[in-house]
Amino acid sequence: MLQENIRLDRKTIFGMLIPVLIDQIFITMLPIVNTIVVSALGSSSMSGVSIVDQVNQMIAITVVCIGMGASVMVAQYMGRGDHAAVARAVKQSYSSSVMISVAATALVFAFSGPIINLALSGADAEMKSLATSYLFVTCVSYPFYSFYSNTTQLLRGIGQPRKGMVVSIVMNTATFVINIFMIHILKIGIMGAGLATLLGRVVGAVLGYVMIKKTGVATKLSDFLGFKLDLDVQKTMIRLGVPAGFQSFFFIGARLVMNTFILPYGADHYSANVVFTQMLDLQCTGSTVVTAMAPAIMGMAKGKGDQDGIKQAFKDLMFFSFWLGAACSFIPLPFLKQINSLYNMTPLAATLANKMILWNPVYVIALAWFAQAAPAAFRGIGDSVIPPFITVGSVWAARVTTIGILTTFFNMGAYALYWGLVADYALRCILYFWRYKSGAWLRAQRDV
Repeated sequence: MLQENIRLDRKTIFGMLIPVLIDQIFITMLPIVNTIVVSALGSSSMSGVSIVDQVNQMIAITVVCIGMGASVMVAQYMGRGDHAAVARAVKQSYSSSVMISVAATALVFAFSGPIINLALSGADAEMKSLATSYLFVTCVSYPFYSFYSNTTQLLRGIGQPRKGMVVSIVMNTATFVINIFMIHILKIGIMGAGLATLLGRVVGAVLGYVMIKKTGVATKLSDFLGFKLDLDVQKTMIRLGVPAGFQSFFFIGARLVMNTFILPYGADHYSANVVFTQMLDLQCTGSTVVTAMAPAIMGMAKGKGDQDGIKQAFKDLMFFSFWLGAACSFIPLPFLKQINSLYNMTPLAATLANKMILWNPVYVIALAWFAQAAPAAFRGIGDSVIPPFITVGSVWAARVTTIGILTTFFNMGAYALYWGLVADYALRCILYFWRYKSGAWLRAQRDV
């Protein structure tokens, strides 16, 4: 059942972050272990799966951005104690996102060829063929992923992240086990990897349905889905969620563009890119946890109508983002030899990846903790328009441009990725710190 009058002190916030931390570790580890499993099929399969997963993430963002807005709405309603409004937002969120996800699946089926040619520009025919097969299977999972993603975000919004953690852990574990079974026992190659993703997301959707029912905000199927959309609620969800979705869409799009700068350098450089990117996601787990929970916590503070409480919640979230970010940034460093072996990396690919992974803590500790968590906190109080434009502008102006220059004119290959990240996070930190210190984030806050 829903909790009454959630107190937002540092102890409570930390209690909410712990299950999200466990959840995020599983979410981050899943693509890592799946890539390790798929790497046994060869570098073309590993690279194809990695790039299609980025395509899937970019498309999924358009599906789940409604849930992003809904999580802020329900958090503010929880702060006010308006449980009827929470239930109304939950139904509207599931209804519209499932409709969008079905349409997304149909579009990917129809335009799979152009999508693969664009995403794998510069790749060989074998990699494109493998990637197409994987895309066909995984796009069927969009509606199930939509339901799962809505569930975890809404559970955070109502202050019950532990239930979301259970859903995520079960789904990711199921995906991993099925992946092993499909590839190493049934030996059906990249199609097996795609089926594992699909079946794992089915498990996540079913368990998500059970968990939301336990909260009492939705108890029967008609409480989740309906064809009658409340335009006022939908507009608010769009206002709060779509800018963040826009940010993530263009962020992942930037990753796909960056791939085109690295692919011409060959399989070793791209394999190093895959491993470096996945280890970076692991090293940023601490700040990612705060980023995931910040909109809900700030939304609850906003719902209480206490401006001093909003400011204090922001400071507490930044405190946890820094220390969790610093701690997690060192996670993979003692295991580089084992990582090289698990990924079946060549000596050149291992050298490239290891150097970048070793230096990642420098900017993760100095810059990433604030650049990632601050805009998420701003969104929780309704400051949802300007921060995404800051992030997208910084990613493209600093990260993509730096990588393009360093690969085109200085022949730096995969190493260009590291310096592109440094430039991007530095610019974002400057802009977000200015927004915080100027008070622009507080002036932009809006009620639901």
